[in-house]
Amino acid sequence: MKLITSISAALLLATGTAHAAPPATLADVAWLQGSWEGEGIEGAPALEAYAPAAGGQMVGHFRQLNKDGTVMFYEIITIVEEGGSLAYRLKHFNADLTGWEEEDKVVSFP
Repeated sequence: MKLITSISAALLLATGTAHAAPPATLADVAWLQGSWEGEGIEGAPALEAYAPAAGGQMVGHFRQLNKDGTVMFYEIITIVEEGGSLAYRLKHFNADLTGWEEEDKVVSFP
């Protein structure tokens, strides 16, 4: 099952076009609340989980394992309302929690 990859891809593809972002609110993505498990990179286990929206954000995390069960990487995610639509923001971390992006940088998808 590639549910996690599908969720992330659907969110990114739906918002990653050159077109204007569609009107959206956090209520529109409330269905993401909960824990999603499935096959990630190379079929290894992955987990993505989201808390209910609070404080104008929905927060989540992603964990990708290697095939041997060790952690490949983590992501910390926020979804926020921005300009009448949503922005999906994340930072990547190695298994030892060292970051991929510079300290004051995030990956953001409108």
